Amino acid sequence: MNPTLDRTPVPTLARLSFWVPSERLAEFKIAYEEKVASVLKRHGLVASSERGRSTVEGVFSRIFEVETLAEVAEKEMRLRADPAWQGVLQILTKAFHTDGSDGLIRYRLGVYVTPAGPGKVVPAGHGRGHWRTYDRVDGLADNWVRSGYQDREGNLWFGTESGVSRYDGHHWTTFTAKDGLGDNRVQAILQDREGHLWFGTWGGVSRYDGKIFQTLTRQDGLPSNSVWSIFQDRDGDIWIGTTDGVTRYRPPASAPPLMFMDGVVADRRYKGEATLEVSSWVRLIAFEFHGTSLKTRLEAIVYQYRLEGYDEDWKTTRERRVEYWDLPPGAYTFQVRAFDRDLVSSDTVSVRLTVVLDQRIQALTEALSGGRRSSEFVGNSEALRRVQVQLLEVARTDMTVLILGETGTGKGIAARAVHGLSKRRAGPLIQVNCGAIPEGLVESELFGHERGAFRPLGSGHIPGL
Repeated sequence: MNPTLDRTPVPTLARLSFWVPSERLAEFKIAYEEKVASVLKRHGLVASSERGRSTVEGVFSRIFEVETLAEVAEKEMRLRADPAWQGVLQILTKAFHTDGSDGLIRYRLGVYVTPAGPGKVVPAGHGRGHWRTYDRVDGLADNWVRSGYQDREGNLWFGTESGVSRYDGHHWTTFTAKDGLGDNRVQAILQDREGHLWFGTWGGVSRYDGKIFQTLTRQDGLPSNSVWSIFQDRDGDIWIGTTDGVTRYRPPASAPPLMFMDGVVADRRYKGEATLEVSSWVRLIAFEFHGTSLKTRLEAIVYQYRLEGYDEDWKTTRERRVEYWDLPPGAYTFQVRAFDRDLVSSDTVSVRLTVVLDQRIQALTEALSGGRRSSEFVGNSEALRRVQVQLLEVARTDMTVLILGETGTGKGIAARAVHGLSKRRAGPLIQVNCGAIPEGLVESELFGHERGAFRPLGSGHIPGL
């Protein structure tokens, strides 16, 4: 490795992953924020701004920055011993019906990215120099190393029992089945002439182009999913050794898959529109699509997608539907493309989406700002929008309204909103601080009293408010 390369410190990152039914990932995200995040925070685990690599379908993950490798294991042990954590796992297991060997929802907290450790230096038994050993403590995925390879960029790849680790001279990066590998047990590594990396695993042979993993299995023609060796011959054919024989893979002529946008589901189903507008009151917006290929099974096609204006980077999935919850008002572009088993990409298909502020909320804001006081609600959260619509609905009725809330939460603003949108908006709105009126005079102040009821000042009725 070049010793003059930049030595900027790389943070140690841990990743917490949950295995969740792919169609319920959006729902799990809400449960994570409500149930999981607070327990993690008590253990010093606050989600990092690092987005991480895109995971395979059915895996929900968050990244955390820690000080040392040892801290990851320490926090994992303390979490397991925390009754609150166990309670949260039981709730998630019951809600999402997915469990691991211990009967609880399957999850893993482990090292995601870490600076390379210094290694362990020991004197050589005979000869010159010394041995420098790297193991799990230094960032290697597993101490049992089955294969090694150096790619054209100088990165070292090591196939282990727990994934494949890449060492660039600065830090280790480990890829596992959660990232798209066919299996965590990696027995062979090859870089082909196009620069793609091939990994022989117990779950087939996985090909990686730096962004996407695509795995070939028995369903694609391998004699066995247990792959032990890979090499490329002078003609460019890939030879793959398995437990049931050796097979030659000759990539077919490039024929990119076709990509189709099936529709967008929001307040209704949109089909065929290249541009659409949706109210911010619509909580869930789903994009449905599919790709076709003459050489790749439908379920084996991998999709890359992003919502421009919301997602920072492309994400990867095998699902043909992705969902977004509670998008703020703004302009977005949904983009998606398909990759076949040879990592050939389709053209990118896109839909332009504009999320506009709900007209009812606009009316509410106008009602607030149209009065003598320019106060209005501050914020655009889902909870606040629900309150605003409730105020709009009740303002049309003659019902008595009770507004509850702590001091400073905006009860007065809410009351003025109801009045400003009601049939009585042309009349006065009188605010009374009942807490400042003596207990014995509250009834008289509100409903009036007969003259002389408190002292002899003649007859007649004194009106209340």
